[in-house]
Amino acid sequence: MARLLVARMLAVVFISGCGGGGDSGGSNPPPPPATPAPSALSYSSPQSATAGSAITALNPTVTGTVASYAVSPALPAGLALNTTTGVISGTPTTPTAPGTYTVTATNAGGNTTFGLQLQVNGTGTFMDSIVSGLGFTSGNVTGNTDANGRFTYQAGSN
Repeated sequence: MARLLVARMLAVVFISGCGGGGDSGGSNPPPPPATPAPSALSYSSPQSATAGSAITALNPTVTGTVASYAVSPALPAGLALNTTTGVISGTPTTPTAPGTYTVTATNAGGNTTFGLQLQVNGTGTFMDSIVSGLGFTSGNVTGNTDANGRFTYQAGSN
């Protein structure tokens, strides 16, 4: 009987010494690896659009996983950033001077940015008559009317 008691005591000491049987509070599983921040965000830039004409969608190129996109300052009226895909699309409605719009791609690990250079040109039509190929000069801007007498100008130019 004494042998049996000694054997049981040794078994209890052995089991408790090897950490078997429940959480001793001494070790936790390692944290999951950190999500790396996205990097190398870019768009084709600079971009020039014309008020009243839909733009070809601008698709981002980025390395890594992106949870969301944002832009600052706001894009010109009529253009929108899809905050899930980063695609910029739409039909600009108002001429704007050339500007830089900072697009930010973000995930739990951080963010990356890109300065998209964009301008929206205006259009006009000579009212007195429709003349194709009519030349014009305004400050340092020159051009010709199209077959419908329309012309394009850059906002902020003379």
